[in-house]
Amino acid sequence: GMVGFDVDVRNSVSSRPPYLNPSAPKTTMLEKYNLGDSLLGPLDVAILLQAGLTSAMKGSTVVQLNQRMLLDLIASQPKTFAVAVLAEIGAPGTRALSSALMALLELEQNSFTPVHRLDMHTLLESWLPGLKLPRREDYLAGGRWARQSYYEALQSVAKSVLEDAEIYLAFKSYIQRVRHNCENDPIPCAREVCNPLERQCYVSGQSDSDFSETSTSQLMESINSAKEYIKKADDRGRRAIANLPQKKTNTKELDECHTCVELYRDAFRACASVLELDPLAFQVDWFKEFYRRNYNALMVKSVHDNVRQNVDNAREWLDALRIGSQKTNKSNTQHCGG
Repeated sequence: GMVGFDVDVRNSVSSRPPYLNPSAPKTTMLEKYNLGDSLLGPLDVAILLQAGLTSAMKGSTVVQLNQRMLLDLIASQPKTFAVAVLAEIGAPGTRALSSALMALLELEQNSFTPVHRLDMHTLLESWLPGLKLPRREDYLAGGRWARQSYYEALQSVAKSVLEDAEIYLAFKSYIQRVRHNCENDPIPCAREVCNPLERQCYVSGQSDSDFSETSTSQLMESINSAKEYIKKADDRGRRAIANLPQKKTNTKELDECHTCVELYRDAFRACASVLELDPLAFQVDWFKEFYRRNYNALMVKSVHDNVRQNVDNAREWLDALRIGSQKTNKSNTQHCGG
């Protein structure tokens, strides 16, 4: 979506040309069109809001919470943002917007306590100054507008909203979307494994010519350095593990373990340096394998700490896992023996 744009829009006093309007000022008035600063643009919010309005599970708490968050987001932005969202919903025409307005005015909120439910008429009217939203009860039997059509009244409001959104739609038409890559372009890969003749770089707007021979040389030096640090840390780690049974003490008190920790930290810093030079370096096998081992180690440490502290019944879970594993091994042994 489009976010954080300010547009200068010059409007005359009326839609008539100045030379046909004697009361028109000699200079035009300069207004600033503010579309807000949301990370989600009007089109993004419109798609999500419409998905909730047409959902088969409107009564679910999840859908209602999502709708409330979207409404809160719209309310936090300038009124022009709300008009833009409604314009995106009604892009095909007034019929689609009329149906969306009807669904919004009758938005299900039974997951909230009565005191926390929104008055959708008041909310929408605050977003659309100068417009009055019809109420369904006024068009039922006995209502003040019983002889008129509720849907036609909504269509009239929808038409006014789309007219107010003309500036946004013109701005949207002016903005162009740039695609740096096409579907038939080669998939970007790490420079370490790319063929120099077919090399493509789509990161940070760099072209292959920008990546000079000096940078390539620096990258290869960083890669070799990282591999060397990883090898040193692994070799020292293997020796430390082999010596642990002989030293009956806490690993935190062993100098060998402290040395291993520092070596692995050096290895991580070296890998970070490689990523700074080539953000796609994580695709290379040696890099992925090293970080996969780190991830597995973190998972083991997390389970170990949770079992020691009995977080979320981790001890019962681990015991059930052990029993299940024993039963599986026993079943496999009997099957092979049979």
